[in-house]
Amino acid sequence: MLYITNQKDNKNIDDFIFKQLEITPIKLMAKAAEGLFNHVNLTVNNFLIFSNGGNNGGDGLALAKLISDYDASKKVHVYICASKATFDATKTPEVAHYYEQLKTLSNVTISFLSDDLDKILLWSEFIIDCIFGMGYHGKMAPEISEIIKKINQVQKYVLACDIPSGIDNDRGTIPTIAIKANKTVTFFTYKTAFINYDIIPYLGEVVVWQLGFHPQAVNDICSQLVNNNLFYSNSVQLHSRPLISHKGTYGNLMIFASSLEYLNAGTLVANMALNAGIGLVIWAVSPEILGKTNNTAPEITFCDSSDRGRILDLLTNKVNIIAYGMGRGKTERTYNTLNYILDNYKGPIVVDADGINVLDLPLLRKLRGRGVLTPHVLELSRLIDKSVEEILQDRVNIAKEFANKYKIIVVLKGYQSIITDGNIVYINGTGNPYMAVAGMGDTLTGLIASLIGQGYELFEAAIIGTYLHGFAGDEISQYKKPVLPTDIIEQIGYVLAELIDSKNDYYNPAK
Repeated sequence: MLYITNQKDNKNIDDFIFKQLEITPIKLMAKAAEGLFNHVNLTVNNFLIFSNGGNNGGDGLALAKLISDYDASKKVHVYICASKATFDATKTPEVAHYYEQLKTLSNVTISFLSDDLDKILLWSEFIIDCIFGMGYHGKMAPEISEIIKKINQVQKYVLACDIPSGIDNDRGTIPTIAIKANKTVTFFTYKTAFINYDIIPYLGEVVVWQLGFHPQAVNDICSQLVNNNLFYSNSVQLHSRPLISHKGTYGNLMIFASSLEYLNAGTLVANMALNAGIGLVIWAVSPEILGKTNNTAPEITFCDSSDRGRILDLLTNKVNIIAYGMGRGKTERTYNTLNYILDNYKGPIVVDADGINVLDLPLLRKLRGRGVLTPHVLELSRLIDKSVEEILQDRVNIAKEFANKYKIIVVLKGYQSIITDGNIVYINGTGNPYMAVAGMGDTLTGLIASLIGQGYELFEAAIIGTYLHGFAGDEISQYKKPVLPTDIIEQIGYVLAELIDSKNDYYNPAK
């Protein structure tokens, strides 16, 4: 996982590094430049770095030195977005250090605000944005706004340093104009603005460079300094299986899914749960529906959903996890069955699709402490009587408040899905638009339910399941587009094998 931070958090982290770890600002600037250098296209010859007198500008100057040292035939133009007089008056000692070094290099040109930018932009092949950093809060001079406008218009590859210039990180807004980057290399932590849907198109690919620190060391530092309970999910850790075990060790899942309109929802849930490791799947379904489904897994067992005696016996004596609602239809029968289950079964339950659509206050109260809800934005909109637009503008807080109010786990699906228990929030770092296919949510429900049945805590299962689901989709999308739910089902076992073979600890740097 990565901590998600604001400007104050990052200042506290910098101060800790300087004072407690005794790393100088110049050395830290060099490490930042190293991270940027790793993502520079070194096959081109003409580099244009936009800088200023602050720390972000200093990172750009340090990067110019690295490029020059790497190959003296490369041409680097450093365009400082201020007059020389202003730059001389405002530059920090660290910026001055690198500025003096650059002045001695024959392949580095330094110019200031008054120079002809249009010609320089046409000359450039690769642009690095180091104008503003985390400290930008909406005050932009007209001449800087014009520079950013020209950078966006020239359509050259742009690498942003820490955060694209013009984005107010703490507010998650663009007050005037912002750089549209192809890639953003951000330092140490993920940033609060990066989870705002209005900001995401400006980021390009996001890479988190942790300045050479081990990820665990970063988390140890952040745990002392960051208290917002907001995390970016970019890694998972799986439970190991005991050598002496049997199918009962890994859980008994009961599925209530499908209708004549959505015959195979239950098939998707069941097949995913089995491939993710559940010990036993029991699908409660009517014989009429079962006879029409395309069930392909001989491992699935069945129960007639109209046999109340058998259902009650399973609920009270056999089952340790339920998946409810997928493809059942928004009907009185769907409501009554869920109510019956919650009255007669005291274990955890994952509620999705039409199970969510029939929820009311009495049912929500019965889910308290044991429910996992997996709505997409429209389903949550119906449930809490807020518009889709309202939710999209404040996804984190709305999901968190709803989860806290009813003491349930919420997985708000979508790009960068939100997983919260009402106190802590995880932003999922996997998944892609090629997974936007009917039935994909059914496979996520099956995966989360499978993990709960195997002994994972509800919140843990929701975080890990969402991550694994998206990660499988990302792997598939490298060679196949679109990604179908059945593709995810087939891939999930290989993903689990990869994680288990890497000693239960898989680290995937933020994209």
